Amino acid sequence: MGTKRLENLTIVVVDDQEDARTAVGHYLSSLGADVHTSDEVDKALNILPALEPDLIITDIRLPGKDGFELLHTVRSLDKPSIRDVPIVAMTALADGLDQMKNISPRFNGFLRKPFTPDALLRVIAELLEV
Repeated sequence: MGTKRLENLTIVVVDDQEDARTAVGHYLSSLGADVHTSDEVDKALNILPALEPDLIITDIRLPGKDGFELLHTVRSLDKPSIRDVPIVAMTALADGLDQMKNISPRFNGFLRKPFTPDALLRVIAELLEV
């Protein structure tokens, strides 16, 4: 897969692991995306109204509220430009990916950690047609 450019895209990455959050953020930024990161759900929810992101990428297992709660809260918002944003779930759990697909088909994409840059770009390309 050739390297995609992600200019004009705003992406929010939510992960409590700083190294994972930073790596994904830096990679997407290097491709031109405007990336905002958060280590917890409430912080991410606070920045969404001002950003109106094109994509949210969230870990499932987070301290406090988890990725499912983020998904549920976003999908219940009144503002369609945020409520309908694609959300990609990430998990390091071996059986977590299949479980996520069965439990919540409202996620738009899924990634099993660790994932390659190509896998990340494939999911983004499928969702945003970049």
